[in-house]
Amino acid sequence: ATLVLDGGSSNHKKWLEIADRTNWNFEKRFKEYLSEELDYGPEVVEDINKAADKILSELENPKREGIWRRQGLVFGNVQSGKTTNYSSLINKAADAGYKRIIILGGLTKHLRAQTQIAVEEFFVGTKTKTKIEPEEGPVGVGLFTDYNLKVTSITNRDDNGDFRKKTLEGILNANFSNDPMLFVVQKNP
Repeated sequence: ATLVLDGGSSNHKKWLEIADRTNWNFEKRFKEYLSEELDYGPEVVEDINKAADKILSELENPKREGIWRRQGLVFGNVQSGKTTNYSSLINKAADAGYKRIIILGGLTKHLRAQTQIAVEEFFVGTKTKTKIEPEEGPVGVGLFTDYNLKVTSITNRDDNGDFRKKTLEGILNANFSNDPMLFVVQKNP
């Protein structure tokens, strides 16, 4: 299942209410990060959590058989909490079973790279390698080592780390695990 960050029919909304969330560790790790590292108060963390649940309930159950498509759009003012909101949604979506997360992250290379860096902190948990920073390492949620969570980031934090045709050829020939895959791509005109 792929999550692309439309409305639709309401017959799919109940799936989240009955989902077994016992092992939703991406969600747990993200909430811990907000509380313990970023020092968000419990009410703020709960508000973020509820907002993301409301959005996720509008998406399709990723375990539903058949062909279907759901997409959404997050927009808002500068410094309004968009990144935190969609990061909460992404963490929950990964736990629910979405395997490909695609974020359209800006009109310029630099804005796309900024989005990549933020999502690495809030979801991936490691820095991607670049020519300037060849070392990977834990960052953000990745500092919570009690969770053994892996995300395969197809794009990286470099200004030129966007998805390319060459990247697609590599993906088609690769044998990926069952871990979520992240694509942070530049919006193209």
